[in-house]
Amino acid sequence: MAGSALLLAVIGWRLGAGQIGASLRGADPQWLLAGAVTTIVALAVSAWKWQLLLRAAGVEAPVGGLFEAYLVGQFFNNVLPSNVGGDVARGHLIGTATGSVARVAGTIVGERLIAGLALRSEEHTSELQSRQYLVCRLLLEK
Repeated sequence: MAGSALLLAVIGWRLGAGQIGASLRGADPQWLLAGAVTTIVALAVSAWKWQLLLRAAGVEAPVGGLFEAYLVGQFFNNVLPSNVGGDVARGHLIGTATGSVARVAGTIVGERLIAGLALRSEEHTSELQSRQYLVCRLLLEK
């Protein structure tokens, strides 16, 4: 908590507290709330998904603890120059709590692979839809 407060103070000092305050005053509270809720839901779904992978690897961990580990990971992802730090942090937290560091690390690698495959699949689907749209446009223009 103290680290977060210190980080916010440094950001406020570097950017200027007045500029940050003006930006927040100009923000629509409904959009801020929508963003916060969406982030929390996405992290909860990620924690549940990770719990499924952990169970498949023979590791039991409560979804609440996984959610907390995701929050810690998000902090490190935002502070460090890459998102690997967040994976290491959450892996360390849950790995030491369950005594299954290797299995937990394996689920994080698996989770990353699944996410990569899903993204690639989405990319291919979008490309196919784009090509179909282009073909239809060309046929309709003739």
